Amino acid sequence: MKDKAYETTVKGKKMKFTPAEIKKKMTIEEYEEGTVVGVLENELPGDETNLPAGKHNIFTAKINDKWYTFAESNGQVYEAAKTKVTQLSEDEIKDKKTTFGEDGWWHCHAGWHWIYVPYFYCHYW
Repeated sequence: MKDKAYETTVKGKKMKFTPAEIKKKMTIEEYEEGTVVGVLENELPGDETNLPAGKHNIFTAKINDKWYTFAESNGQVYEAAKTKVTQLSEDEIKDKKTTFGEDGWWHCHAGWHWIYVPYFYCHYW
């Protein structure tokens, strides 16, 4: 399965997330070491972080048993206020779609097609 870009508006601003197309099947350990998960294009700056409006490469990694998400743009790196990672079964995750929310704004996306165990990620900006 290959996800397509998801576009919407949050607080009247355009938002878009395009999942990375990772062709190599990764182990959980490889994935936890860190990987680019997609590209975020946001007209709305972060309200819990200093993430500016713009186009950002989104990178997720597990460090000392805690998940982190970073956005990179033009050599600048911004850390998400919170990263929530939930492991789900293949049945639970097959209907999950990329979404955005307004409260503290955030976006969530599925990652089951990148690794052997399905995960659902939420990044809070």
